[in-house]
Amino acid sequence: SELAVSGEEALQIIQELKYPASPGSSSSSSSTPLSASSSSSSSSSSSSAGGAAALAAARTSSSLTPSTPSSLPSSLSSWPPSAPSGESALQLLERESASRSVVTMCRQLDELLGGGVPLGRLTEFCGAPGLGKTQLSIQLAVDVGIPTALGGVGGECIYIDTEGSFVVDRAVDIAAALLAHLQAGPFASEQESLAAQSISVQSLLGGVHLVRAHDYIEQLAVVHSLPQLIADRPAVRLIVLDSVAFHFRQDFDDYALRLRLLSQMAQTLTAVAGQQQAAVVLVNQVTTKMSGGGGGGTGTGSSTSSTMGNERTWYVPALGDSWGHACTNRVMLHWSGRRRLATLTKSSYLPTGSAAWQVLQDGVRDCADESDDDG
Repeated sequence: SELAVSGEEALQIIQELKYPASPGSSSSSSSTPLSASSSSSSSSSSSSAGGAAALAAARTSSSLTPSTPSSLPSSLSSWPPSAPSGESALQLLERESASRSVVTMCRQLDELLGGGVPLGRLTEFCGAPGLGKTQLSIQLAVDVGIPTALGGVGGECIYIDTEGSFVVDRAVDIAAALLAHLQAGPFASEQESLAAQSISVQSLLGGVHLVRAHDYIEQLAVVHSLPQLIADRPAVRLIVLDSVAFHFRQDFDDYALRLRLLSQMAQTLTAVAGQQQAAVVLVNQVTTKMSGGGGGGTGTGSSTSSTMGNERTWYVPALGDSWGHACTNRVMLHWSGRRRLATLTKSSYLPTGSAAWQVLQDGVRDCADESDDDG
């Protein structure tokens, strides 16, 4: 399914971020709804009907709420807000022990991530063009539909496409290969056999909900509307943002505003991941850093470097160091010769390491051996 968001009306969200209303102020014409309804065209301009709840959720979400009483939006009636109820460390341990992960279909990559992309956390994949970031994202979007009886999470995916790189024919290929793999057996029980027969290519693709964001305003609107989108689709267990950096690296002169908007977006994604127990996958681009004299840093998470004269260059994730604190796990994708490598460079609970992987017609898979040529 495909969801459409009105970019013009999403400007209201940006206005409220830049100029929050005072407690006594009254709203003017900002009640025009933001649409997140199903649409057959990602660029439909008629999607503004029926989405008032989405805009209301975006306005009143904690990520849009100013931190001081003097700048509270008029929609909040009381200050201070009620304190959130906590949970014990034992409860947290029990919940995380029972939680599953979204597998990548590459055993080495799953082991690197502690069993797959974890639910309830933000995982970022960074890399240069051509490494397979979108291929990996589509693979995960399909894999989230694997039934729980077969070791999956049995969920659905909201796929936020900012670059127009989602190719449905590729999703069909990956879904067909996954279905063949799951139905091939052997099965340890009748329950597993029934679960494998209960899914189809159509059911796997039906669980991938695509949202096209044409600029950073639409991207922010979609992210801040995620609570409402998920309320309409409670089976969602994966959110893919491909890519997070694309719109924020083009024609953005106000870097202070950019930093603030990125911070607000990260807070919203973190809250959604925790409350919904959904995995959030952030696809990020890379930029080149240089240091004089051939020395300097090693590059945040990248082993891909080169030396030009007296200057050393290496790849680092885009959006700066502040954005790097948003994700729980950060994986740098890079080449080693003609092999793809994934290097875990940041994690609050996993050791760093690397895993080889490849992209085939069937999707993301293991490398057969060290000399494997994935093209």
